[in-house]
Amino acid sequence: MIEESLPRIFAPLDERSLEAIAGNAAGRAVPVLGIVAAGNIPGVALPQMALALAAGSSCIVKTASGEPLLAALFAEALSEVAPDLGAALAVLWWRGGHSSCDRALTGGVDSLVAYGSDATIAVWSAYGPRRLVAHGHRASLAVVRLVEDTATLDSLAIAASIDVVLYDQLGCLSPQCLFTIGANTDLRRVFLDRLAEALDREGRRLPLGLVPEEHSIAIRRLQDEYEWREIRGEAVSLRKGKEPPFWTIADDLAREFRPSPLYRTLVVRHLESVDDLASALGEWLPRIESVGMGPWPDREVMQALAGIPRLVPLGAMQSPDLAWRQGGLDPMAAIVAGESA
Repeated sequence: MIEESLPRIFAPLDERSLEAIAGNAAGRAVPVLGIVAAGNIPGVALPQMALALAAGSSCIVKTASGEPLLAALFAEALSEVAPDLGAALAVLWWRGGHSSCDRALTGGVDSLVAYGSDATIAVWSAYGPRRLVAHGHRASLAVVRLVEDTATLDSLAIAASIDVVLYDQLGCLSPQCLFTIGANTDLRRVFLDRLAEALDREGRRLPLGLVPEEHSIAIRRLQDEYEWREIRGEAVSLRKGKEPPFWTIADDLAREFRPSPLYRTLVVRHLESVDDLASALGEWLPRIESVGMGPWPDREVMQALAGIPRLVPLGAMQSPDLAWRQGGLDPMAAIVAGESA
């Protein structure tokens, strides 16, 4: 997983992109930017670190216990090749909830970027930072328009499996639900079978990480629910990896979005029309960060979900570029003094 993810993390940090986004901030960047990183996936803080340094800000990063290494290794490497630039970056770790350290960081920076759960964001907000750009809980989904072409269905199934397997669905760009649109029941069954095969292949290539007990219980409950519903004759089905690699596909024609227990657990819904997408998402619509769609481009889906920050081809959900407006915010929102967050 590390070998697969590192190119995706570092590829966007190229000179041209940094210049295009941060180059105009000279003289307007805050003196010191603070970053509170999340530990769900590697490299969460790196884009903000790179943009801040490129804009002329110094940067203090609090890493997470779940992923304390990559930012520190980046800082070490930067100090070796560019000591002056490396001196403007400090990467630290302390146990979450250590209020004296938290307050020291909050009071010592001109702007703070915080990643994490809504509860985590609430804690940092309560410290009263001068400026806070918060990236709390978000979710993503996939949309597949079924077509009468088995080769296309194969490629879509492979693309969807890559987005599901990467980071074990722990990132805000990981699809938790997949909506199929149109076509008949037989064609949908073919796609789901191909998706199961693809999850098997990708799962062997990228083994599943450690699943916490509470998530294992939630996955087992979801599997039990769908197995019993299928026995009762409801229009649902369950596919799952019986041996490693473990994965779950819960097939349900009901259209309402349902969050996943994560760790390669995908709820597959069905819509007759793209026009039903927004209502199917319901109260989750404001929290949707990205939609991966196939075949690409799907103009109808893009129009129906125009307010969502990131609309991309299926298979590319986990590879954002540096210009990604996470949460709908400008990537320089916390870095440029006077910018509205």
